[in-house]
Amino acid sequence: MAKKQKALIVNTGWADGKLIDNLDSINKHLADGWYVVNNSPMGSGDTTWAYSLVIVEKRDGADK
Repeated sequence: MAKKQKALIVNTGWADGKLIDNLDSINKHLADGWYVVNNSPMGSGDTTWAYSLVIVEKRDGADK
């Protein structure tokens, strides 16, 4: 069974008093049948932001 992988950089943080993130991207992948196979925190150099490298995988023939 063939596999496809993608690397996503997920971030969240505060700017101008508002929480900003790109969680919609990873949530869409998960809803479409992708699975997280690895997660690695990344340094930000800033205490108000958090970054993570997330590797997702989908097998050919998966339901979605």
